[in-house]
Amino acid sequence: MQVLLALSYYPELKNTSVSFRIRKRHTPLDTRSTWLGLLEPRKKRQYVITISDSSEPMLTPILFKNLPFSAQVGVIGHELGHVTDFSSMFTSQILKHAIRNVSSRYIDRFEFKTDSICIAHGLGYQLLAWSSFVRQKMHRENWDGADYVHQPMERERYMNPSTIRKRIADNPIYH
Repeated sequence: MQVLLALSYYPELKNTSVSFRIRKRHTPLDTRSTWLGLLEPRKKRQYVITISDSSEPMLTPILFKNLPFSAQVGVIGHELGHVTDFSSMFTSQILKHAIRNVSSRYIDRFEFKTDSICIAHGLGYQLLAWSSFVRQKMHRENWDGADYVHQPMERERYMNPSTIRKRIADNPIYH
């Protein structure tokens, strides 16, 4: 239900192949193009969104199955934002993105942009639910993602609730 609801906000993905799978992963959610999809033209590319069903104990409270319904819709909306972004890229741009993933500053901008895509599609309140829930459960003001859960975070990789609220207030689709 949550996946279908989030997908309804992304009509441009109607003919895009997006598979959802549940696996044990460190990171709660992850979106990628399939390897074969990279060889396909953009319109035929295939994507996989992996939802983790277990991780290290510290991340258990923010696994998809433990999120409130609205936060589940918000985080799926975020992941679909990645699909929208990737589907606009040529294969060479996706490969360049993969190489740039070694830069924390690049990933900060990339994830922030993805949150912007989610908000622009009308899922701002659901993203706000996810952002607020994660920060409350993880006892953090900023959330840098699962890979940095054991380190203090001073920058904003994923939008904070206050930033999301401001983006919602500035966007006419929410009025």
